[in-house]
Amino acid sequence: MQGEVTPKLMMNGEVTPRLILQGEATPRLMMQGEATSNVMMNGEVTPKLMMNGEVTPRMMLQGEASPKLMLQGEATSNLMMNREATPKLTLQGEVTPKLMMQGEATPKLMMQGEAKLMILKVEATSKLVMQGEVTPKLMVPLRPTKMSPRYPERLRNV
Repeated sequence: MQGEVTPKLMMNGEVTPRLILQGEATPRLMMQGEATSNVMMNGEVTPKLMMNGEVTPRMMLQGEASPKLMLQGEATSNLMMNREATPKLTLQGEVTPKLMMQGEATPKLMMQGEAKLMILKVEATSKLVMQGEVTPKLMVPLRPTKMSPRYPERLRNV
């Protein structure tokens, strides 16, 4: 199979990580997101692959995924550290909002990049978020004053 590795073959799982590591899969194929997870774990992941959500939790723990990727809603730091979800699962909506953001953001918002890491500590409900009544900026935890919480109108944005 030397020199006969096509993107189609790689997508069908007919090319083993061993073949790829031996140089029979070109960097161009890896740029197209067709590299296996084993190759990715070995540090041969391109920025494009990471942007496509094909980065494993282990890679996140090793610092090989940039903060920019995490801020785009493809994975929360808490979930990644606990290995409860991969970015790919997050994008496919297979992780419940409760896992993602403790019930404060839906997978749809995560896919759109509207949910940031700072939302982990928000007080807004998922219903308000879905209705578009609360933006990530507004959802930043408010700094309490002497009069709070009796006078919530005196709270202000950070």
